[in-house]
Formats: sequence, structure tokens, C-alpha cells
Amino acid sequence: PWIPIDDTVSALEMMIENEEVSGPVNFVAPQIVDNSQFTRALADACMTSVQKITLPAPLVRLMYGTERADCILLDSPKVVPQKLLDFGFQFQHKDIDSAMKAMVDSLEGCTTPGMRVFKMVIGRNKKAAK
Repeated sequence: PWIPIDDTVSALEMMIENEEVSGPVNFVAPQIVDNSQFTRALADACMTSVQKITLPAPLVRLMYGTERADCILLDSPKVVPQKLLDFGFQFQHKDIDSAMKAMVDSLEGCTTPGMRVFKMVIGRNKKAAK
């Protein structure tokens, strides 16, 4: 499951303003994606050919325990934001591709050392794509 931070904040605001919302609420985007789709969308948004970032399943099980790894990390949970949808919440990013593009585009103003390196890599890939 995934959700952009701007949709998370908007959903929290809606819940605070609407007293009828109660009980558990799934903060996830409406589109269900697996790790390979998530990685591809991030790579596409960064305009990079690096589309395969993998971690071997046995290592994940060793790090997190078999049950947690299998139920949460390795088997993509199918979670739906039903309560948000029932209350008419409007997602700014309903699909992973637009969310990743918006996230990468929003990093333009960030100046931390790590972000400078990230932008250098993105810049090279954008020039190569043209």
C-alpha cells in the first residue's frame, strides 16, 4: 500500500472536520500496486533505467521474521481506502505514476546534500532522454 503525503494530510484534515468519520480508516491510495509497479513508477519519474531493486526473500524473512515478511512485505496486501471513498474524499493522486512524478518534481527546491546528488542523477537521465 502507498499514499502520497499530500493525500495523507488532506485525508487527516477531512477526518478532523467531519465528525461522522469514526473507527479505523485505511490511509492508502485507491490504486493497488505491488513492489515492481512501485519501483517502475519511481524509475520512470526519475527517468532512469534502474528498474530492478530487489532484496532476496530469505533475507527479508531473516530481517523481519517469517510471518511479518510474508504477510506484509513479500505478499502485497490488498488494502482499499473504503471509508475515505465512502465519505467522498478526493485523492490528488489516484495512480502511482502521477504520484511519483509529482513527488520527484517537488524535490526541485530541496537543497540537502543527498538531494543534490539525487538531482544530479535525475538531471543526467533527463538530458539523456531528450
